[in-house]
Amino acid sequence: MRWKRQYMSPLPIRPINFSNPKEVASHDRVVQHVEALLVLHRQRAEATPNTNTYDEIEREIAAEDSALDGIVYQLYGLTEEEIAIVEGR
Repeated sequence: MRWKRQYMSPLPIRPINFSNPKEVASHDRVVQHVEALLVLHRQRAEATPNTNTYDEIEREIAAEDSALDGIVYQLYGLTEEEIAIVEGR
């Protein structure tokens, strides 16, 4: 699959200014949550469904997803109203 600039350029992808410490910190937090999610998803794949371990992993995944969403909302400067729209509330 190939991506063409004409299709990608309209997407609101926010570039990171690595000379800005605040943006670097946000980037690092995103990476930290994504890495945690990858580990949790691997653990869930190996866990037995409907067990305490599996349920705990599910809760941790939900918490990481929520934290990551919050960072992204902040990066894009979303208002509470816009967040409600994104989340389908």
